[in-house]
Amino acid sequence: MKKQLKLYFKGSPSEIRYLEEQQKDGYMLTNIKNGIYTFEENSTVSDTKLQVTFVRSEDLKEPNTKVEKSPFLSVLAKQLNYSKYTVLYSYLKEKDNPIYNLADTKAAEHEYLSFFKRIIFSLAVLTMFVCVAFWSYFTAIGKPSSTLLMPMQIMISIFIILSPFNILINRRIRKNCPKIEDELYLSYSVSVKSPESQPDIDSLKFLGAWRYQTDKEGKYYYNLFSKEPKDVILKNVSAKLHLPEEDVYVYSRFYLFPITMHF
Repeated sequence: MKKQLKLYFKGSPSEIRYLEEQQKDGYMLTNIKNGIYTFEENSTVSDTKLQVTFVRSEDLKEPNTKVEKSPFLSVLAKQLNYSKYTVLYSYLKEKDNPIYNLADTKAAEHEYLSFFKRIIFSLAVLTMFVCVAFWSYFTAIGKPSSTLLMPMQIMISIFIILSPFNILINRRIRKNCPKIEDELYLSYSVSVKSPESQPDIDSLKFLGAWRYQTDKEGKYYYNLFSKEPKDVILKNVSAKLHLPEEDVYVYSRFYLFPITMHF
């Protein structure tokens, strides 16, 4: 076991690079608490694919007891402080399996970063009102100019401290998750086994927004943003395309388990 103190924004590119370096050395992330990253030595982790994704905490499902069927070596869920979001650190055993590589959780990441931006903005506005109120009060009671400058100096100092955080968040949104999806929709990866030709999904557009991704060995892979639950999607795809349910697979990050939850 190895522990290291690191100060990273959760899910940031710098944190991901750090975890990938540990992965190459054969260390798997098992816990994060108060900035301390705990790793377990595991020789097989270097053959997996590290995935760091965001989800709304309320969308995580109850644990599945059939953990032996999980495509992941390990999944760690870290509840993000003072928010309704969770970041998932998963090690995918099947690195080239499109169904687990194509799930899109950028919308949740965008929501979380936007939430963080609102906190910074609120803090800046609150600071401005408080400092201006003190300045007005000191002026009214006739305080000397040196005292009058103090609230303004404090306000400017806080603005200077907050500005780099705001710049970094804006940069991360622009590079990692520039578009936000309707928060009522969940992101699914759907694979359809159709050896003869690509299936016609026009009849399935009522389920949500489909985006074709790739095909491999007679299977066609799509991203789907939908309000419908997994079972409804599976039954409709099977019925509309006249395929047995075993030829259709629906996957979402929100069904990731086993998960070790840490707050």
